[in-house]
Amino acid sequence: MHDNSLNFTFPLEHVSFQVSMVSTGRMVQSIPAHAHGRGCYEIHYIRYGSGTVVIDGVPRRVGQNTLYTTGPSILHEQIPDPSDPMVESCIYLRVFPDFEKTERGSSHARRRKDSKRASFLTPFLEQAFWMGQDTQQVLPLFDTIFQELEQKKPGYRPLLSALFQQLIVCIARNYLETEAYYPVPENGFEDASGDSSLSLIVEEAFLNEYRTITLERLARRIHLSPRQTERLIRQYYNSTFLKKRTEARIGAASVLLKTTELPIGEIAEMTGYSSSEHFSYAFKTYTGMSAREFRRKSSSEAGPHPFSENVF
Repeated sequence: MHDNSLNFTFPLEHVSFQVSMVSTGRMVQSIPAHAHGRGCYEIHYIRYGSGTVVIDGVPRRVGQNTLYTTGPSILHEQIPDPSDPMVESCIYLRVFPDFEKTERGSSHARRRKDSKRASFLTPFLEQAFWMGQDTQQVLPLFDTIFQELEQKKPGYRPLLSALFQQLIVCIARNYLETEAYYPVPENGFEDASGDSSLSLIVEEAFLNEYRTITLERLARRIHLSPRQTERLIRQYYNSTFLKKRTEARIGAASVLLKTTELPIGEIAEMTGYSSSEHFSYAFKTYTGMSAREFRRKSSSEAGPHPFSENVF
């Protein structure tokens, strides 16, 4: 199941949450490295199976009952084990903490009203990445959410909003039992207002259409002008359209270099480059090494247990 057309907004203490996507299923292909924009989070629960999640270049093994959250600016890649691919449930949302205007009244001069508030949500809001074993029984909540979305019985929308609230509470409780991994960047919420569906459309375009996506095509999809779309990307990611597309293409190429023996010229074509030379230049500029060096390095690090961290 994959539904990216949701729009569930609900308050929880001093925070507003907006859920725009849920999905569940077996991960049969690797997902290239990508990062979420300001205020955006993806919550992942591994039902069973195993694999590796690469967080900002650091590989971490995951297995049944692993819960992890990837927040603003965290570059992450997901690699299922071929013999036992992971089955994952996922929810995508944006967070809107309360703001108050300063004396100048400018949106660029806002500060968070909750900056000094004590809250059980604080660990969630202040961490851009968290991983651990679920101790709060989130799986039954995921199951009920998917059931309600499929059946759409009378009253399912208010019930789903309540279920999403309960899910966030349980996830936040998991955070309280472990130490922080990565803090959210200081600007992780600034200018993060807007519709979460737009950020999801942008992220899915780069993730799934890196080969063919153009600024004009993306602009038409989100009903903005190219200039407004470029501004939106800068606002969400502190980046440009071309940089985000290059990031997506190189991420996809890295997966193919690590997991296949395809010729580099074929990988260049598959990821949207007009020639092997253009691809090689872009890959070395982005990663600091040639595609061949990257493949050799990845091959030498691979093995029966390629990563040092154990499955939970």
